[in-house]
Amino acid sequence: IGFKIQLSPFRRLAKATATNLNAESISGESSGRVKYCEDVYRTKRRPTSTVQVGKVPIGSAHAIAKQTMTTTVTRDVNSSVDQILKIAKEGADLVRLTVQGRFEADACMNIRESLWEKGCDVPL
Repeated sequence: IGFKIQLSPFRRLAKATATNLNAESISGESSGRVKYCEDVYRTKRRPTSTVQVGKVPIGSAHAIAKQTMTTTVTRDVNSSVDQILKIAKEGADLVRLTVQGRFEADACMNIRESLWEKGCDVPL
């Protein structure tokens, strides 16, 4: 019985990539390429630009910003504010929220205003 198994486009790409790898592409020593990992024993930060998120500088020579994401439903303003206050108390530099649409965007403004009223200025 003859039938042919057809690979999905992703599997074809993965197979093609795996067969095209060689020692030169793994080590990154071809001309003009940047190595993925300079040294597995020492951390080396690449030069980047500084971006300000509120009062928190990110990138360049600044320390890595501690951040996390809320697990609350963003539309639930009170529970989101409570969780953000706990996160800020634990020392996070910034907090991320999920904003899928207009209702969540409106809730973010209410969350921000409530945080300001409570004296919390952690960037969202």
